[in-house]
Amino acid sequence: MNVSTRILAWLAGWFLTTIAAHGDSATNHLVSALELRREGDLKGALAEVTTAIALDPQYPGAYYFRGMTEYRLARTTNDLNITLDTALADFDRAIHRNPGFADAWFQRATVFQSMSNLPAAQADFQKTMDLKPEPLLLAAAGYRLGLLKQKAGDTNSARQLFLESYVTRGNFLIDTGHTNRALDSFKAAIALDPNSARSYFLRGIVSENLGNWPEALAADNQAIARQPNFANAFNHRSIVKGKTRDWDGALADVNRAIVLNSNEPSFYQNRAKIKETTGDVYGALTDQNTASRLKENAEERREEPGF
Repeated sequence: MNVSTRILAWLAGWFLTTIAAHGDSATNHLVSALELRREGDLKGALAEVTTAIALDPQYPGAYYFRGMTEYRLARTTNDLNITLDTALADFDRAIHRNPGFADAWFQRATVFQSMSNLPAAQADFQKTMDLKPEPLLLAAAGYRLGLLKQKAGDTNSARQLFLESYVTRGNFLIDTGHTNRALDSFKAAIALDPNSARSYFLRGIVSENLGNWPEALAADNQAIARQPNFANAFNHRSIVKGKTRDWDGALADVNRAIVLNSNEPSFYQNRAKIKETTGDVYGALTDQNTASRLKENAEERREEPGF
């Protein structure tokens, strides 16, 4: 899903669940605007959202929607009354009414970029990232900012931003079940920075999810070669070795993970499964108890004031 499609889908869900608090009449016009935009009637959508704003001038989402519509019209028509400046003004109004509105900062950055105001675009893409929005928007902002940094000659910053963008997008795709697309993101991250242990580790997780044990093991090997004290990579390689029934290798790797980080409950849970499978029932019970104790300790720390 590209950014434009994602935004339109997000608008649909967001409007239908939040605009009811802004007056029945304004709500009706906003819903009508959304439907018209879906049908491709941008000018009709613009008229409806403008009416909604007249009825409820404090709602930042309405200005955002109008700005999105004006931006699209400014780029696809010759209407002299609709320009990038009018879109910019509406994104300004949305941000003024809600300074934490990450999507509005992102779209204002896009307008600035279209106007060749690259310093302002960089600042707004950075602000979008600082607000820590949902993963796809975060990844898009990082990638766009990377392109601007690259254009300005700051190749190191650009590379890091591209890398973070690929990893963020890949993690989102894992969480949403798009495993093959996640693998593509991590492959892109590795191509960009072949020394990134984290990217190889994440590629290993995806490969395991796809049932490709050899590729998962190879990726974990690469992660460990680049970061020899990478506890999570040792634990994950242990899990993969267990799936290939290499119990000795699995136990050796999880033991190494625990040496590197003795406070991670999931490592003990993994070792408990290995021990139970190989007949060490007492050892499995001991590790399960340790994992439970570590979880309880972590929960108690989270409940402490100031945590």
